[in-house]
Amino acid sequence: MHGGMSGSIPLTIATDNHFLMDTIGSIPITQTLFSGMNLFIVIFLLVTLPLMNWLMNRSSDYTGTIDPEFLNEQMVSTEVEEAATKDEVTPAERLENSMMVSMLIGLLGLVFILFHFVNNGLDININIANFTMLFLGILLHKTPRRFLNVVNDAVKKRGRDHHSVPILCRHYGHDGRVRFI
Repeated sequence: MHGGMSGSIPLTIATDNHFLMDTIGSIPITQTLFSGMNLFIVIFLLVTLPLMNWLMNRSSDYTGTIDPEFLNEQMVSTEVEEAATKDEVTPAERLENSMMVSMLIGLLGLVFILFHFVNNGLDININIANFTMLFLGILLHKTPRRFLNVVNDAVKKRGRDHHSVPILCRHYGHDGRVRFI
């Protein structure tokens, strides 16, 4: 079972009227994500992984450095600087680069989430988890333009990671056997 708060299966089956409701009913996250076994695994990993990394790096004589040019290429470009250098900024660019817009939208979303928990207790399902991540992302990126640039960049990179999926689907059947087309 997925150990994090973004696990889609435990969050889906904790949601009322999910697609398996007739078969398994609704299973709260206290029995999945916050079960004793799952908490043990998460705590075990949080303790052992840093310890293992420390032990592996302790014996290494090589200390790597990152080329600053590589970091510059990886940074998501924001158009805030471009808009600021223009003589005339359009109202749309002003809104795109306004922290007030993101703060207003983000705070309204967080108020809704707060009301959800006040009215429903600790009812965490897939909808409220996604909603929380969305509005925290809007708040933490500070402007709509930065948020959209980051989302656009993530979608492009994620799509590049999965470019071979259609090829694999053509060659592998549902039973895992290779099909030659």
